[in-house]
Amino acid sequence: MYKSDKKFPDRLKKLIETLGLSQAEFARSIDLKPAFISDLINQRAKSFSQESLLKLRVVHNVSPLWLIAGEGQMLVAGLEVRTDLETDRYRSFLRKIRMRPQIEVLLESLMEVPDSELEALRVVIEKFKKKK
Repeated sequence: MYKSDKKFPDRLKKLIETLGLSQAEFARSIDLKPAFISDLINQRAKSFSQESLLKLRVVHNVSPLWLIAGEGQMLVAGLEVRTDLETDRYRSFLRKIRMRPQIEVLLESLMEVPDSELEALRVVIEKFKKKK
């Protein structure tokens, strides 16, 4: 959970109004219960989880920084959201590679293989995968 300031409920109400949704529709759009949104607005709950903030960003292009701290713009460009998700995907992929040093060495070698030979390598790799 992220700690929000005292104006958080006002920003949340403004967001829901801007999106043209009821509180219940808004809640369901990000897989939350309508009662939780009501609790946030009435300050009976503190804030969204990190997962919910990510859903807000992906589903409605909402800036989590604006919602939590009141900084920046309410909505971000869809391209910015897609770029962030792509960056996260690459970071996850790189973590997996770093956990297996042999893969890192293999990938460095693959970078030197001409494009015309890559399909043949893919076929060989598929055969190895089927042997499992």
